[in-house]
Parts: sequence; C-alpha cells; structure tokens
Amino acid sequence: MHFNPPRRERVTTMKKLVCAMLTTAAMSVAFADGDDNVAVLVSTKGPDCYQNGTTVLDGECYALVWSSDGVFDGFTADGAPMDKNDRIVNVGAVAKDGRCRAAFEVPATLATELKDGVYAVYLLDTRVDENGEVAPRGLVDGKLAVLNGYGEVAEGVSVAVGSGFAVAKETAGDTRSGKRVRTAAGPAPDVQQPRITRIAPEEGGMALYVENLKGYMRVKTGKDLSLSDGVTPAVHTDGSADAVRILVPKDGDSSFYKVIRN
Repeated sequence: MHFNPPRRERVTTMKKLVCAMLTTAAMSVAFADGDDNVAVLVSTKGPDCYQNGTTVLDGECYALVWSSDGVFDGFTADGAPMDKNDRIVNVGAVAKDGRCRAAFEVPATLATELKDGVYAVYLLDTRVDENGEVAPRGLVDGKLAVLNGYGEVAEGVSVAVGSGFAVAKETAGDTRSGKRVRTAAGPAPDVQQPRITRIAPEEGGMALYVENLKGYMRVKTGKDLSLSDGVTPAVHTDGSADAVRILVPKDGDSSFYKVIRN
C-alpha cells in the first residue's frame, strides 16, 4: 500500500532535503513555519567577480528581487530599488569560494501577494575599505548598509505558491566565466552628494580628496562621461574630518570620476 503523508509532513521533509543539499552554504534566512513557503535554490558556476574582475569575497551578498513587469530597474546606493514598484524579497551574505550556493525563502503570504510578477537574482558589491582592508559589509541588522554595484545572475524565475521550491537558472552568455557586477548603484534620492575638492597622482593611482559628509562614499570611474568602467569599494566617514581621501587605480591617461554617497 502506498502511504501519502500529510502535506505538512511532506513540506517539512522537502525542507530538510533542501537543507541537506546546501549544508556547505549559508542560508539567507532560516526556514519559517509555513506549509506553502517557497525555497528558491540559487547556484552559480563561478568564479563570480566584481566589476574590476576580482573574485567575489566570502560573505558577499546575493539578492532575490521581484518586478511586476519583468524588468527590475536596479538598486540605489542605500540598497533600495530604483523603481518603487520593484521589490527586494530576500538578501543573503552567502558567497563562498567565488560562487553562490544557497536557498532564498519566500514566505507563503508574500509569494501570494507577488504571484503575478517575475523574480530575478542579483550579485551585489557591498565592499567597504577600512584602512586598506577591503571586505564585504554585507547585512547590518538584516539590511544592506551600502551598495556599490550589482549584476544579474538569473532572470525570469517563477515562484508558485504551494510548489515547495523553485530553481533559479543562470542567465545565458557568460556562465563559463561566472557572473559579474556590471552596474554601479545609483545615488539614493534626496541625499546630498559630496564635491571633489582636489585630485592628485599618488601611489600609482589617483587620490581624490572629497568633501566630508557623514556616511558611505564610493567613486564611479570611466573613460568618458558614461562613468561605466568601474566602481571603488566604499569608505565610511563620520563627517568629522576636513576631507576624505579615496585612492582610485589609474586607468590610462585620462579618466572621469564621480563620488556617490548613500
């Protein structure tokens, strides 16, 4: 005789199986108690990279996002969606050995609310330079404290209430070389942006001296005014010094710079 266990037992068994599959990866959040919660499984081949080509550091973040029209319009420097109609569903500091291997949970009530939209997964750049030591800032009290840039990992993810789990498939194209941060986060709305007061060649790069405003600041760089060639790790300041010095690697004979504060 075939025994069909109750739904709660089947879901619990499924969640234990998902946890067993991902024992070497950090979970974005713990599984909540709910029969219809959906675990979105995310796995990248790696090595995933920052915009400058270096491998993402352990503890870097990936984000599960949602849009009603299937087009997620990006992030601002404080980790919020550019389009207020978009949603950031879940963020996990789950990068390990240059790749993502984790489960992002969508609570049943939220999955029901967002049933008509489309999910995607993004690699984030949350690096902060503290006296020359660069490390991901990740999540602070469950939220992103700073965001330098981002790049899409998977698109068109379908999350169905009651399905138990969904699988996020990598976008086509550069899967052999891993995913990459490709876009610098934009300025947060209504946040005063600092002025560059002086630029000087220094230590094989360019030292930017920036008006000191409290918060996180990073530099967008480019060979032209599109400023699309790179973004530095953020620096944090309490606003008490005369100026903030940010060292930017020299790239060719001329470059354009813009400082963005969150």
